[in-house]
Amino acid sequence: MQNMPDVSVSGVPVDGILYFHQPGCTHCRTMEAQLSWITQYTPVVVVSCDAIQPQNVQVVTNFSIASTPTCIVLRGGQPVGQYAGVISAADLLKPLGIAVPRGPQQQQPGSY
Repeated sequence: MQNMPDVSVSGVPVDGILYFHQPGCTHCRTMEAQLSWITQYTPVVVVSCDAIQPQNVQVVTNFSIASTPTCIVLRGGQPVGQYAGVISAADLLKPLGIAVPRGPQQQQPGSY
């Protein structure tokens, strides 16, 4: 994923997920359930970006977002994966080296 901007918070590169969506997108609503699980059960930060808002045009352009939902997985501020469409929480977490717990008492995200 060459020529992609670094993502940092106060100058510190972050591990996390940039989530691009738009209002009324049915697949975006499905994806939000996966991202909600990630934020509830892992330390991964999810940043949401409405892809059609005028103030977000530059970010959408910088990351070459062509459709929603799109998730960009970041490790140390560098993109390590970009996924368009609905993807499971487990698959989103793989590039970060985080395994989804597989215990009977642990809630599981849906699979796609």
